[in-house]
Formats: sequence, C-alpha cells, structure tokens
Amino acid sequence: MANWLRLIWCLLLWSTTLLSHAGSNSLQQQPILVDALESNYSLSLEQAMFMPANEWLPVNPCCINLGFYNGEYWFRVNLEHIVLQQNSTSWMLEIDSPLLDYVQVFHLRERQVIFEANIGNALPFHDRLVDVPNLVVPLSDLQASDQIYIRVSSSSAIEVPLHLFHTDEFWQARADRVGIASAFYAIMLAMIIYNALIFLLTRDALFLFYSSSLLSFSFLIATIYGWTYKILWPNYPIFNDHFLMISIVATCITSTAFSIRFLRLKEEAPSINNLIVLLNWVALFSGIASIFAPYEIMIRFLTGLGVVMCSLGIGSGIFLTIQRRSKDYLLYLLSIFLLLNGFIVFALQKFAVLDINKYTVHSVEFGVIFQVLVLAISLAERHNRERIARIQAQEKIISLQQEANEALDQKVKERTEDLEQLNSKLQEETITDALTRVRNRRYFDQRFFSLYQDAFRQHTSLALLLMDIDHFKKFNDVHGHHVGDLVLQQVAQAMQDTLKRPGDTVYRSGGEEFAILLPNTDISGALQVAETVRNAIANLSLRHQNTELSVTISIGVCADIPHIRNYQEFMYQRADKALYAAKAAGRNCVRSMTLLGHHDEIS
Repeated sequence: MANWLRLIWCLLLWSTTLLSHAGSNSLQQQPILVDALESNYSLSLEQAMFMPANEWLPVNPCCINLGFYNGEYWFRVNLEHIVLQQNSTSWMLEIDSPLLDYVQVFHLRERQVIFEANIGNALPFHDRLVDVPNLVVPLSDLQASDQIYIRVSSSSAIEVPLHLFHTDEFWQARADRVGIASAFYAIMLAMIIYNALIFLLTRDALFLFYSSSLLSFSFLIATIYGWTYKILWPNYPIFNDHFLMISIVATCITSTAFSIRFLRLKEEAPSINNLIVLLNWVALFSGIASIFAPYEIMIRFLTGLGVVMCSLGIGSGIFLTIQRRSKDYLLYLLSIFLLLNGFIVFALQKFAVLDINKYTVHSVEFGVIFQVLVLAISLAERHNRERIARIQAQEKIISLQQEANEALDQKVKERTEDLEQLNSKLQEETITDALTRVRNRRYFDQRFFSLYQDAFRQHTSLALLLMDIDHFKKFNDVHGHHVGDLVLQQVAQAMQDTLKRPGDTVYRSGGEEFAILLPNTDISGALQVAETVRNAIANLSLRHQNTELSVTISIGVCADIPHIRNYQEFMYQRADKALYAAKAAGRNCVRSMTLLGHHDEIS
C-alpha cells in the first residue's frame, strides 16, 4: 500500500503541473478591461454603445462565467493597457469556450466598425476565421483607443474567458496546449485498449464497463473542448449538441454500471443499487428525449442529473468503505472521489455557482487521471487475486519475484509441475460425472472404442454390461429429486465396490443408466460380475424419513471376441437388447447375449 501511495502522490504532482500548464498560457497575454451588459432582448450595436454607463458592469476577463441564460450578453473590451509592439500588428482575440452558439465581434475605431466577425458553435466550422476548436478572432492594427464589442447568446452556459495575444505568441501557446491534450487523450486511449484486451482475455464484464466508461468520458471531454466538432462533423453543428448530451448520458450509465459491478452493489447494498439503476433509466430516457426536446432545457437537466449521480456515487463509496472496511472499497473511494468531485465542480461552474479558474475548468481531467491510476492498481490486484483463487499454482508468484536469478530454473520447474497437476485435475474432472463421481458417457465412448480395438487386435474377449435402475422415476416423483440423486450416488458407489480388477470401470451413460467395461472377460465371467453387482444393489439399505427404500437394477450383458474392426456399436446394441430382455422378464435380473449367439442366463 505504501508503494501505491507513493505512485499516487507522484501522479498528483504530475497532474497538477500538467493542468496548471493546460489551464494557463506560459506566454504573457495582453491586459484588457472588460465590461458586461445583460439584456433580455436583442440589442443592436448602436443600442449597446449608447446604453447608460451604470448598465455596464466590470468583469474579470479571464473568469467570465454567467451560467445558463436565455437572453444575450454584451461585452465591451477596452485596449488602453495593451502593450503595442513595433513588429507586431497582428493579434488574436480568444474566447476560451467552444460551446457558445452565437458570437459577434465588432472592432471599433472612433465609434466606426472597421471589422466584424460572426462565429459560434451553432454555425458551420468552416465559417470560423481561425481553424481551432476555441472561438478565435484575428485582429490587425490595434490601437489603444480602439474598442471591441462582443455579443454572445447561447443555449449552453455562457462562459466567456477572454484573452488577447500577439499572433506568434498565440500559436506558440496553442502548440503547448495541443501537445498536453494529445498526451491526455493518448493516456486515455491506452487505458481503453488495455482494459478492452483484458476483457477479451478474461471475459470479465468489469473491464468492458471500465473501458466503455473511459471511452464515453473521452468523447465527452473532446466534445466539451470542441475537438469532435472540428474533426467529425464540422459542417453539421446540430450533431455537436446532440452528441454532447449523448456523451453525458453514456458517461453516467457506463460509469455507474462499472461501479455497480466493482462494488458488487447487488449483493452488498441492494437499495443503493436499485436507486442507481433507476437514475440510469432516467438518464437513458433523458438522452432519448434530448433528440426531440429543446437543447437549452435538456442540457440543464442532464447537467443537474450528473451532479446528483456523482453525489450519490461519492456517498455510496463513503458508506460502503465505512461499513465494509474493505481495501477494494477504499481504493474505489480514493479513485472516484476526485473524479466525481471534478464532475460536480465542473457542473456547478456551468450553473455559475463557481467561478472559472484552473481547477474548475480542468477538475474532471485531474480526477480521471487520478482515477485511472488507482483503479488500474485496484483492478490489477483484484484480477490477480481471483486468478490465484482459481489456479493454486500461482500462489508462488510472490516468492518467484523475490528469488535470485540462480534459483529461476528450479522455480520454473516447480511451476511446471504445479500446472501439470492442475491440468491432470482438470482432465480428471472432464471425464468424471459430477453427481456420482464415476466416469461419464464421454469417457465411456472413448474407452469402449479403445478396448474394442485392443480386443480385436489381440483376439481376446471383451464384456459390456448395461444397467438401468428399476422404476427410478418413482424416487423423483414420490420422494423428490434429492432422493433420486442419493440413489444414483449409492448405486454408483456399490458398483465401484464390487469391481476388483484395476481395468474394470463403472460409467454413468445417462440418467439412471450405467455401464461397466470388463476387458479380457468372457461371457461366464461377465455374468458372474453382473450377478455380483445385481446382488450388491439389491442389498443396499437406503432410509428416507424413517422409510427404508429398496433399489434393484436390470442388467444386459454382451461378451465375446470381436471379429470385425469398428463394430463396437453392434456390441452395444446387443447389450442394450439384453437389457430390454431383462426388463421384460420382470426386472431385477440379468440377461446376456454374445455377438453371434444368445445366452438365456437369468438371475
């Protein structure tokens, strides 16, 4: 555990550094002053310009977060503090929020519009002036006396972090951010493929759910940051809105499905499991409804639903960790706490409850990196523990890791012997009837063929006994199947006890039917063994509820020297015909046949 905590701590430090770089620009952005104007109806540029000064409220340009709003906002950017460089006449105004529907930018000089741009998530991607997921407007020949007006309306949360860069500095900062994003998605892709491969190897649905949750989350993040719009459907803006809501629903459902299986909630906490399943159905129907319902309503509902499900996930993790005191639950709680907390912080930011800052913007990525490491450790340990339970030979894996190189050969030999024993045990199980512990029909077919061929080649006699428990159905019908199972077990054991030679074997050929193969045995010896078996069964004493039950069997015998190769099926038919003759004679008796003749031996 100590090593795990060191790894987690190193990842936290790495993640903090990564996200601090991702959330800020290493290059100096230009200082700008921004005022905001809220409007319940559509204003023209002239109307906005001549609004009273007390209607405009100063805001922090890097942290503009106004939540969900059905109207529009105007922003006025003053450039009096920007640093003008002689060699730089080209600028980039970045709105670091890809999901805004409509954004109009007006560049004014002496109250005259010298440049105008219309961009937004509701417009085709090729309408953008700069080919990046964020909303970026190129500006040229800025002067400190210029003003920039921005009109924003959106069915999503109105977040308008504004940054002004020299063009070369913008592209340098952009390259850094793309590199960090690429590293993040590469990590996610590696974990998705890794867990998918484990699922294919183990068929454990836990890894499928985890891989699916990582895939859904990756698409959700890519959609929020505008990558899916840029890469997948740049000419169809409506797809982006629907895919965002589908990604939210898919992330909620796959993550909770993973949690249910990981925590075994069906067995450990049925009430919590039922509540989570109910919320999953609500999320699923909401996702379907989002195709038809207004986007501005469904995005708020799904965001709120995500907060509820994340809160429930944290609460159930805490509850089960305290109640069960299990390492699995503790690791799960560690892994989901920052992730679900990140989702909650991210959602509350969308509702403008929290301000925009490095943590609120990237809290989800920070949480998922933490989750990936802890759950990778937890899943690996859990899977290894289950493998050790199934294969006892792997109990030596820890000692193998501690042995020096000179002991490697010995340890490999020990492992090979263990595996051979395990394979032998497995092979034994495949040829043994689970209920009676005698050989099964599959092994009977193989052994019968082999013994028949040996008898044919060596010109020796082979005997086959087919046996059927008389009136077996009444044991099940009158006393129940458990009594029937007991009868089968006792009869099989009695048959085993009567056989003395190592090569003589009892088989359960199906239901209440048994068979015995006697190599090097003629008809007289086979009849003697059959009579001994019949008497042993007849003398069995079985009691059930103070009632003594009697059991008898009918036996058909065929014994002879095979004269035709691959004719064992005929021998089986002759023994079966003898068995039917024994039943017809009143049961509890023996009838026999040879391959060429008939012996009317009766007992």
